[in-house]
Amino acid sequence: MTTQTTIPEKAMPVNAGTGVAQAQSNSDRAKRTDSPTSNVRKIHDIPFEKLIHLRLKPVIENFDDEHYMENFYHTIVEKVERPLIKLILEKTRGNQLKASAILGINRNTLRKKINKLNIKL
Repeated sequence: MTTQTTIPEKAMPVNAGTGVAQAQSNSDRAKRTDSPTSNVRKIHDIPFEKLIHLRLKPVIENFDDEHYMENFYHTIVEKVERPLIKLILEKTRGNQLKASAILGINRNTLRKKINKLNIKL
């Protein structure tokens, strides 16, 4: 059994990042343009859960009986939690009371997460 603490880069193919092409219908593909704004618009049209699914699927497909990541759930939660907290703190200009209200957690819990995740204020 191999234990890894980070998601191996080979498990996350570059073309699996958003899965935009996979989530589009044939008619959407026909309308596709190569402008950067059209790609952003398409990403916003895909449900958030679908984007997560498309990003995690190739990682999980590379797991087998001998090669997998222990504590995968906690690794993924931490990778989502850190940028989420950082973005909310940016939005509230560092106001932890407002940020904790938006996140639906106690301010002390937010403070612990800020310290644990080494988020600079």
